[in-house]
Amino acid sequence: MPVRRFPHTRIFTIDTGALAKSKHHVGALLELDVTEGRRRLRRLRAQAGQPATLLAWLLKCLGQAVSEHPEVCAVYLPKRRIVTFDTVDVNVAVERELQGRRVPLPVVIRDVGGKSIGEISAELRKAQEEPVSEQIVLGAGRARFGERVYGLLPAGLRRRLLRAILLTPESYRTRMGTVSVTSVGMFGKVNGWFLPLAITPLCVGLGAITRKPWALGDSIQLREILHLSLLLDHDVVDGASMARFVARFARLIEGAWGLGAGPEAPQV
Repeated sequence: MPVRRFPHTRIFTIDTGALAKSKHHVGALLELDVTEGRRRLRRLRAQAGQPATLLAWLLKCLGQAVSEHPEVCAVYLPKRRIVTFDTVDVNVAVERELQGRRVPLPVVIRDVGGKSIGEISAELRKAQEEPVSEQIVLGAGRARFGERVYGLLPAGLRRRLLRAILLTPESYRTRMGTVSVTSVGMFGKVNGWFLPLAITPLCVGLGAITRKPWALGDSIQLREILHLSLLLDHDVVDGASMARFVARFARLIEGAWGLGAGPEAPQV
């Protein structure tokens, strides 16, 4: 029975998971028709050679919806204060290759609302192509000094330290972003949802895209359906505001926003 040393870097994952469980998130499970959006993305890549990926477009739609409803990314602070942010910074996991295997590592895309889909695509691609240090992923005695010290602290002290860091709005935004997105579920073809944990007030879980019968007008057609989950912090936003944000986000995706001519379409 093989036994290996637990990586120091995974201790931070455990601590963020513990803090996430203290959040009062409300969950939503959505099925969204992305048939038209994927068709337009394929056309853009084929006709103009645009570096427009599905993930980048979804992040752009998310940035637009959050910019219209910034309360969904508000952060509750001590002394009954709530802070909202001027930009939408998305913490998203991208897969990188290390020793022949794929490993997910986080990257923060700053101000997705102010960037084009092509710029977001390029930033994601750059993050995927950056070399990965073995110590970042494997730990096992090769972690950096700060990570080793953090891992040696008692769990209660570590989590108080982490909370203190996250109580400073700028530190919170810099380290965690204002929204977290996990796309792990997109790599399987499971007809269901991926339910993440998060310490951010808004978290989006991108699941698989499957073909299924879908009501379109008065007819039933086979469509490409994205399974998407949302977590929203009920401490800072009420149900009506949640519903308006979810409806707007869904409408942007199903309307293939930003991928064709129209008054709202940004430059790809």
